[in-house]
Amino acid sequence: MKLRPIDPSQASAAAALLSAGFPSLSHSEWAETVQKLLNYAAGRSDGVIGQIAELKGQDIGICLMIPSAPEASDGKVRKRINVAAFYLAPGHEWRTTLFMRRLLTETDVEYTDLTASASMRDINRRIGFVDHSEGMIIVATPMVSMQPAASGIRLLSLKEAEAEAVALSDNDWQVLHDHQALGCAAFVVVAEQGRAHPLILAPSSRKGIPGMRVLLARDRALLRSVLGPLGRSMVLGGKTYIEFDGAEADMPAGALFRPSAAPVQSTRHEAGTAIDHTYSEFAFIPPTRLRAAVRIYEHRIRTEAHSLSLQATSAAISHPATGFALKVAEISGL
Repeated sequence: MKLRPIDPSQASAAAALLSAGFPSLSHSEWAETVQKLLNYAAGRSDGVIGQIAELKGQDIGICLMIPSAPEASDGKVRKRINVAAFYLAPGHEWRTTLFMRRLLTETDVEYTDLTASASMRDINRRIGFVDHSEGMIIVATPMVSMQPAASGIRLLSLKEAEAEAVALSDNDWQVLHDHQALGCAAFVVVAEQGRAHPLILAPSSRKGIPGMRVLLARDRALLRSVLGPLGRSMVLGGKTYIEFDGAEADMPAGALFRPSAAPVQSTRHEAGTAIDHTYSEFAFIPPTRLRAAVRIYEHRIRTEAHSLSLQATSAAISHPATGFALKVAEISGL
């Protein structure tokens, strides 16, 4: 089995393999995703975004490997590669462990897998990955949208943060702008003593229902402290839930916990307190298609929320669940 790096010359082959292995996205969506990844990687590392497995002249598998260089709280930069969209054609699945071992060649790199299937999780553990989460915490945005932020803590949009010129490092500003350009939601949390922290969420989908997954947060305690204003922002964007990885002990009141969700797996043994999935598959690969009716609601909530009646707006303030239902009913003409 030979490995072939995915660079611009291999874009078509990569899209073909990805659409075969993950048909929930169309070939054109995968082709667009591959190009997005290549554009991103062009100025980083060697411009390679993964490897294609070849046997006797036939392409039999693929794995995306998305490079990044996150900056730790101490200012040190480490190299990280997010392993994603791993696929081997039928009849070649038995080569999985060999393929994975051949991918993980750099000893000074942190490799992450954020969406491993149940069988892949076990293989990852055998070759050096460690679980950094116990499951997924899911918060319904209408339920939390009435909660105030914790005392002394503010949630700012990226535009508001720029207008106030809050104190962030150049790297933090770059990460925020990069992810906003990729379609993520970028915020800044101004916490105790005026310290500012970036907060990023990426579009997510569960059974065709739109939500957002947390990609970057200083820690889960700070995230919980701004769930109220964050929930209100998500409701106005047509998002029905916020999800983030963690442990059952990290759950805010009224949240759901899914222990069956794929754990965050990493070759770095120290988990740390931060959530950091920046420049990962979640920023580049679109979520599963939304149900058609939900897509319409989401679009119209975004575009027409400013013209909703006083009844719907007032209800959203007094009772988030009722308000959300009224908004959907009004927008859809029910």
